[in-house]
Amino acid sequence: MLAAALAASLAAQTLPPRARSNAWPRLELLGQTGFGERLSADLWVHRAFAYLGTASCGHGVVPFDVSDPAAPQPLDPLLTDPNSTAEDVMVIRAETPNFRGDLLAVGLQQCRQGGARGIQFWDVTDPRRPERLSFFQTGTTTNGVHELYLFQRQDRILALLAVPGSDSRGAADFRIVEATDPRDPRQIADWGIARDLRDVPPGSGASRSLICHSAWANQEGTLAYLSYWDRGLVILDISDAVNPRFL
Repeated sequence: MLAAALAASLAAQTLPPRARSNAWPRLELLGQTGFGERLSADLWVHRAFAYLGTASCGHGVVPFDVSDPAAPQPLDPLLTDPNSTAEDVMVIRAETPNFRGDLLAVGLQQCRQGGARGIQFWDVTDPRRPERLSFFQTGTTTNGVHELYLFQRQDRILALLAVPGSDSRGAADFRIVEATDPRDPRQIADWGIARDLRDVPPGSGASRSLICHSAWANQEGTLAYLSYWDRGLVILDISDAVNPRFL
């Protein structure tokens, strides 16, 4: 209570007059629901459904019907792997010669011995009847896919993967997987700051970590933005997805 009171007092002193008045709209809780003992992670909303990734071992992805925001309804979970977490999720509408519908990508990280480490693809065109399409393994020397970005560029579906720890093991933390046919994904490129960039600047943070934590693309799908922890932001030209180029 004391912390809340101090925060409110500070906000009142620093915000402009309009922000302190009642002229700004208020946030209102419309609805809520529980999802058991699962530890929540990433959340992605597509059409009238929300997909909740979980950081609890083996709990998969929990879809919710949010067509009525006042009464969100959990659906049966997508059980990804009993020994992995499913923390990062993303859904897109995709249309290629090999697939047409709503495509879910899930990043898996090992949380117990023998857990899956990589990316899973699911057909969630009917979220009540999801179909597992494939799994792409990123290797057994790292923990798996921490974060990802899925998009379609022209007639190709591409997934950008952050696989932390690969750089220190002679591989590459950033991977590009083509999922134009999501039943048969394949890696087409990778990039690592230690391997592909000379004179790497030292980190400025406390941990001095050399890991790719996350990956994202611009709207056109021609640039990749990599969050490289203490090494800062790395921008790659991926207009030629097979040959990422450092910018």
